[in-house]
Amino acid sequence: MIRRLLLICALTGTAFVQGVFSAPTGNQTIAQPDGTTFTPSSLGFVLYADKCPGTDIGMKINACAAKLPISGGYHVGTIILPNTSNDTADAVWATTVHIGPGVNLTGQGLLASSFHCIVAGDCLVHDESAASGVYAHTTGVTSVYQGFTITGNGVTGQNIFHFKDAVNLTVRDVGADGATAAGSACFLLHDVKYWTERNTFENVSTLYGCAIGWRFITDTGNKYNPHPSFGYNRFLDIKANPNNGQTAFSFEGNSYIYDCTFRMTINADQNAQAMIHMQDAAWFYENELHMFGEGSMVYTLDIGAKNQFTYVGQINVGPQTNHFAAGSVVTRWGDDGGYGPDIQTDFFNAIRWGKPVVLASRTNLNNVAFCGTYTGANLVNAPAVLGTANIKIEVICTSAAGYATQIAYQMEFAGLRDPATASPRVFQRVQHAGAWAPWREMAWVDQAPLTGTTGALPRAAIASASCTNLTASITGATSSMTVSATPASTTQLIAGLHWDTAYVSAAGTVTVPVCNTTASPITPNITPTFNVRLIP
Repeated sequence: MIRRLLLICALTGTAFVQGVFSAPTGNQTIAQPDGTTFTPSSLGFVLYADKCPGTDIGMKINACAAKLPISGGYHVGTIILPNTSNDTADAVWATTVHIGPGVNLTGQGLLASSFHCIVAGDCLVHDESAASGVYAHTTGVTSVYQGFTITGNGVTGQNIFHFKDAVNLTVRDVGADGATAAGSACFLLHDVKYWTERNTFENVSTLYGCAIGWRFITDTGNKYNPHPSFGYNRFLDIKANPNNGQTAFSFEGNSYIYDCTFRMTINADQNAQAMIHMQDAAWFYENELHMFGEGSMVYTLDIGAKNQFTYVGQINVGPQTNHFAAGSVVTRWGDDGGYGPDIQTDFFNAIRWGKPVVLASRTNLNNVAFCGTYTGANLVNAPAVLGTANIKIEVICTSAAGYATQIAYQMEFAGLRDPATASPRVFQRVQHAGAWAPWREMAWVDQAPLTGTTGALPRAAIASASCTNLTASITGATSSMTVSATPASTTQLIAGLHWDTAYVSAAGTVTVPVCNTTASPITPNITPTFNVRLIP
């Protein structure tokens, strides 16, 4: 039937621009001439956005979504987005697109389907936050968004993509840009009433105009507080280009990001704020992380006081500076999933490896109880004998608050390295149930006291002004050491006998003279050995 109609038009020279309707009884073939356009408004449950009613592409997408059939309470089907290179009228996105699970958006390529959003709010909302209706929360497989780009105009309050309680959503081959206003995000992941889980983002780019590339937030009224879930999501081949105070990833509120995969490349330019920023009570916990990049930024990792940042994988970024606020926890786990304290990270982690945190003058060490290494001078509650000298502090903490160990290393003496020894003085103290014990000085092995024991004191009389010499063989004893000796007895030696002039008489030998300082001979009342102690 179609071929006959086309033949008639060709023979008569009539321009055929009207719809062709037929009731075929078998297969059909449409032979579309080169240079002409075949433009159906729909093919089954596949709708073409530019053929639905509306004054901008956002309004048209909403109209198409409303036309899709209902299955299981949801609109289900696919909406094909136009090629804006030859359909520039549909490049303007002036209406928020609000769609639920089951609606798929398919563009014709990142450059071919490229839209300019001018909405002072969300450009595209994927909503699964309702209790019922077409936006009802579901744990089933939902939607696929692919093959298009949305660029905002930087208006206040604008977010390019806003995902509310999204589950089992796939976003691939998608670009977002232009959300430049403070607090705006190109991708906003939002736990409203439920959770955000098992989503896949693949080959997704945030370009040079995202104040926040990826922002994770939670509502205070979420019934799954204190930590609504952002678990089991996969972020694969993510590319970001933060610059001029922008942030690539921001984890906020009570967001609990765990058991996810993050594989991303971040190129920071022109003093970007951070690659990863955390604040409030957000946790980034036991995720697989592979982050590569470079560039100029204030911080690679900017971790707040109540945040945990633990991961398996690697961070290979240079140059970098990290900020770990007091109380933050930063840990790299072993590839087998177990904690590996001997596994060095691939980045300069001030909590566990590399450069110490510099403490300001007058910092109170009683308040430095979070894991890490630190350095500073003129510190409050430092070992008193060190005064205001520059010292290094190592804090070993436990999983329970109020229990920690501090080790203080002397770094200088009167402004210079201690000239008396090649090794620094070391002090240690512990915190138990929030209370700090006094500092105790530790000794090096070669500074530890040497000890030994003399033979027994004979009971024979000791003449006036005479001594009986006892000796002890002590390996390492030298004449430069201080010697002390004490009778190994609980009974006091008779009055008139003294032993306070012990000395190193030869290398490895200590002599303890027991002397009679009276005018008459004295016979010792006991025959003790003497304990000898040498201090280097």
